[in-house]
Amino acid sequence: MKSLILFLAFILLVSCSAPTADTPKEISVSAEQADCVINTNVQKIIFPTRTDERNPFNNRVFEIRHFRVNITLPNGWTIRRKSANDKRFPLTGAWSSMGIYNSENECVGAIGYNTYTQYAGSEELPQSIYSEVTSNTHYNFDTQTSEHDGGAYLSVHQHETGETAVTEVITSALMAKQLGLASKNIVNHGILSYNRDLLVYIVCELDSAVVDNECVKAIAQSIQIEPV
Repeated sequence: MKSLILFLAFILLVSCSAPTADTPKEISVSAEQADCVINTNVQKIIFPTRTDERNPFNNRVFEIRHFRVNITLPNGWTIRRKSANDKRFPLTGAWSSMGIYNSENECVGAIGYNTYTQYAGSEELPQSIYSEVTSNTHYNFDTQTSEHDGGAYLSVHQHETGETAVTEVITSALMAKQLGLASKNIVNHGILSYNRDLLVYIVCELDSAVVDNECVKAIAQSIQIEPV
């Protein structure tokens, strides 16, 4: 009898101490993270998209052969013309700016284009290619490389006709105040991509409060610039 009691006690001890399957945990995903699922939402833009900005000083920018940009955005996002009253993402130094809207119909960024000239010895130098969007003291895309210059410029896709990089876009406190946005510097995500055959590039600014680094990289790596 004593042996039976000891045997039953042993079985009970083993059953109580045996590992059990983990209870599935509920994973909380923010709206921003859920909105950054990228797969088949390819947006196609033809640049130049508008001529209302054209003037005698920028004719060369609009007299180019039209080209197409393919860019894959998070599900539900679209690209369309911004409201004239929306002063965010000014893309100073770029043309034909278009707004980027999320699935909640909120403007979370902008995309535009410009042309450039190749100079001997600096054909692949970001500071030379993107000079029009880096020379403004109060609004500029950082083209200093992270590896050598301590900047934010990071190449994420090199291809036969050029390169695409992610970086930062800095709006000074003065300009932000003039635009009615804030009274301090604004730092957002930036994407830069050029095509040396067409001698054009695109710039893109995305709200850093909405899109994380990995999502920006995925968007950047999807970009294709090609002739129409």
